[in-house]
Amino acid sequence: MYPDEVSAIIMLDTTSSALISDDEQSAFIYTLTKLAQAIGNPRIAAILFPDTKLIENGYTAQEIEHYRLFSFHAVNDTMINQAQTLTENIKEVNALPFPEEIPVLKLIAQETIDIMAEHDNDDGMGYQRDHLSRLGNQVSYQVLDAPHLLYQTKIAEIVQLSNAFLAENLP
Repeated sequence: MYPDEVSAIIMLDTTSSALISDDEQSAFIYTLTKLAQAIGNPRIAAILFPDTKLIENGYTAQEIEHYRLFSFHAVNDTMINQAQTLTENIKEVNALPFPEEIPVLKLIAQETIDIMAEHDNDDGMGYQRDHLSRLGNQVSYQVLDAPHLLYQTKIAEIVQLSNAFLAENLP
């Protein structure tokens, strides 16, 4: 809506506006997650499952601790509301024209492609191609061998790709 205020866009494994989900199912899952959170499941999971937020991935000890504390209370009423209105919000965004003159770099996690390949019985990129085509002619993308939360493990690669993209696309 404000193309004069945006010089470029970098997307980190964004949810494509081409995909519309079942809002009621998503809200139900978030509500169950909120209940699990209230009885302490995230604390147990933090002990049982290894975390990707590690010092060798570029995090400080303080950041790791803050994220751990946040994860104990990550699901809230705002997230549940977002899940309940996801399809409505996607339709609203799809009704807006995307400014084709703004360069876009979309970084896509291989995990996302793999999940979509299982879901759609294709190469997993159909979902991404639909979204990329909506973003105009100045869009580029890179697939990173990473899970959806790629910013937790691919910090250096994201910085390198972002800097190269911005150097190429900004005055």
